[in-house]
Amino acid sequence: MHHPPEQSRASGSGRLARAAGYTASMTALCLLVVLVGNLALGPVHGVRNEAACERAYAEARTRTDSISAQLLSFPDPAGRGVTRRCGELHAATVDAPGR
Repeated sequence: MHHPPEQSRASGSGRLARAAGYTASMTALCLLVVLVGNLALGPVHGVRNEAACERAYAEARTRTDSISAQLLSFPDPAGRGVTRRCGELHAATVDAPGR
């Protein structure tokens, strides 16, 4: 069965539109995955060292400030490319025996 040229063009442009929509959707999904990955793995805020973590806790006035301080990260001097969260440091000093 032979279709008239207008019908072939219409179905061809429909396929092209669906393909473009699919490509745009997949691109948006990939960008969303990268963004979520960066937020989950990368520090939102960073400090330079452990002393800056302690200052952030000392300056915290509300529970929200304390939670924000816990999420701060700093480079671990013992490991190249390794970051630690201020919350880990704070837990180690607060929960340490004899304190």
